[in-house]
Amino acid sequence: MIFLIYHGFVGIFIPMNNVENWNPKNEKFRHFYGWNDALGTWDMEMIPVQDLGAVAVHRFEKENRTEAEGTLFILHGYLEHTALRLPFIMEAVKGGWRVCGMDLPGHGLSTGERANIPDFDDYTRAFKTVLESQRWPKPWRILAHSTGCARSEERRVGKECRSRW
Repeated sequence: MIFLIYHGFVGIFIPMNNVENWNPKNEKFRHFYGWNDALGTWDMEMIPVQDLGAVAVHRFEKENRTEAEGTLFILHGYLEHTALRLPFIMEAVKGGWRVCGMDLPGHGLSTGERANIPDFDDYTRAFKTVLESQRWPKPWRILAHSTGCARSEERRVGKECRSRW
């Protein structure tokens, strides 16, 4: 076990032997991050992004719900991942929202070189790809932190963004 100190917080890094099974399909993974299966489902799929590999897209929603109140998009900060936002995600799901969390390229379960940002526009392009990957229920809302906030705002006010949030 290794202890990490980051901005005054102490974290624990636990080496894992079976990394390919460390994802939301694994009950231990969901429990580790605090997900309550009674709330609904936590699914994940890998969405290919041209020249970037694939980003992990996490979907959270109540089970057997035909209509959502809308979609809450979650974008995390540098050196983070979607599961760290579970308290917000669970509250949104309780309120009937579908939640979409994208692990930025090189973060969380997404592919890419870790902690390397050749071009911040890659993050914006990945988010755009996720937005266009399916018909997300409207209205759309966003919860973002740090790097994720900058990318979402760039996408929202960018020239190609004609949708109303």
